Amino acid sequence: MAGLEDPCSSEFVKNIKCGILRECGKPSKPKEPLLAEDLAKLVLHFNSNVNLMDMRFITMSLLSFSGFLRFAEVIQLKRSDLEIDDSQVKIMLGSSKTDQLRKGATVVIARTNKFTCPVTALEKYLKMGKINIDSGEYLFRKVSFCKKKGEYVIRVLEKFLSILEY
Repeated sequence: MAGLEDPCSSEFVKNIKCGILRECGKPSKPKEPLLAEDLAKLVLHFNSNVNLMDMRFITMSLLSFSGFLRFAEVIQLKRSDLEIDDSQVKIMLGSSKTDQLRKGATVVIARTNKFTCPVTALEKYLKMGKINIDSGEYLFRKVSFCKKKGEYVIRVLEKFLSILEY
């Protein structure tokens, strides 16, 4: 503008804008936290007649809660990222939103031997989904109902995509 300094770049204007946004902006509405009791109710609700789709949801919920994992971290898990033994599961995360150096992290989740045990749920899901120990496939792929078998199955297409690293 004719060699003049931009008025919007002055500290006075920036402070006015910040104040207006603070006063007129929408107040944040914090979400209610998910409690352990809520997860217990979820597991009990699906416990009697659990299918693969329900088990997938329960396992994702229990792993996320117990390992403080974000949804984006859980859906990126592959079978090769897991080490399961008698007392725990070790989950190797490639990188996450909170990993500023992008070095990855290892999350250890202990076996609780309760009906809400995330390790037991994970083992049950792996068995129901027929996911092999030496597989490099994504764990939580799409599940669809197979009319021929009369049950839910993990979609095959993602097996090929996970091998190709899409």
